Amino acid sequence: MREFGFLLLAVGVVWLLIAFNMDTYVFTGYGERVNNIGLIASKQNHLLISSVISICAILMIIFGKSSSKATNVYVKCPFCAEEINPEAIKCKHCGSDVSVQLKVQKENKFSFYGFDHNLLLSEDDSPSLNDSEVMELANKIKSISKSNRDSYIFGEHQSNITYIKYKLPKAVQDEFVKRLKYWLAK
Repeated sequence: MREFGFLLLAVGVVWLLIAFNMDTYVFTGYGERVNNIGLIASKQNHLLISSVISICAILMIIFGKSSSKATNVYVKCPFCAEEINPEAIKCKHCGSDVSVQLKVQKENKFSFYGFDHNLLLSEDDSPSLNDSEVMELANKIKSISKSNRDSYIFGEHQSNITYIKYKLPKAVQDEFVKRLKYWLAK
């Protein structure tokens, strides 16, 4: 909103300068200049409109919020699902004590960086997937994902999934992606 206010202020100031420089005189046949009431009224209208625009722009700059702030600085309350500050002790909407719940959620959050890809392989001699571990991985990915749609979830974490895929033996890489997509869709 503030950015729009700066743009509007520039337009208002330029219009104000143009309005101040408007000529309100007309030439008569004898080489004299006289005031024209119509041009004076037009100058007053332009001055009034440009000053109102400039004042509104100044108010927008003063009272407007900057849109450059991050939009994802809030988390959902575990009790009422309203957005609250991550450091909140009590939810401002439902009044519940959320500090303990938010701390537990933060500690239980899944991370790809600490994931052991060997869990996805079964104990057999030949390389094969452990489907229950793939299902568990899919559930963990769903828990940290911002989206609810399976194709969006896969796309959101595709670089990390590809990293895990290439850590697996070549024989099970394609099967891993198929099974993961299957469990993400469930």
